[in-house]
Amino acid sequence: MAIPQKVLPMCNERVATHLSTSEGKMHLQKFWVGRQGEPEVEEVHLEGIENANVSLQLREAYQKNSCVVIGPSNPISSIGPILHVKGMLSLISKRNVVAVSPLIGDKAVSGPAKKLMRAWGVEPTSVGVGQLYDGLADILVLDTQDDTPSTEFPMDIIRTDTLMVSKEKSIELAHTIIGILKEMN
Repeated sequence: MAIPQKVLPMCNERVATHLSTSEGKMHLQKFWVGRQGEPEVEEVHLEGIENANVSLQLREAYQKNSCVVIGPSNPISSIGPILHVKGMLSLISKRNVVAVSPLIGDKAVSGPAKKLMRAWGVEPTSVGVGQLYDGLADILVLDTQDDTPSTEFPMDIIRTDTLMVSKEKSIELAHTIIGILKEMN
């Protein structure tokens, strides 16, 4: 399926996620695809991040928009590198930000989020996701199955069905997020 929106990289420099594991250092792809996430993860390294800068195209795109949606991706290996690019946090912090948790309580919907969060030194729960996005996200969207008390989060919480198990469910979640953003503006 074609994506009608322009997709921009986080930076033009090379950044790669490597892990220190019980089997030695390995690239994230080898860990997840080659080893099916089996080894224990001790540390996460964002190699090349110190040289990465927000691209001019991305800066221009942010200037045209008043909001940011952080999808329910792994907060360490997918979202983390983006947020650690020099200049990214200052760009995003000037926008209305809605983040969707990829965890339901202490259960990852998919992928190695729990192992990577633990290795990053963050509680592998939706509360840990909230802590990672503290000061950045205005609203954290949790799944309706997540019964963690709202008082445990450093930002406002909205609960809805976040499990995108079909195209229809994905569209419903998108409409919910658009509604949240409209209320924020």
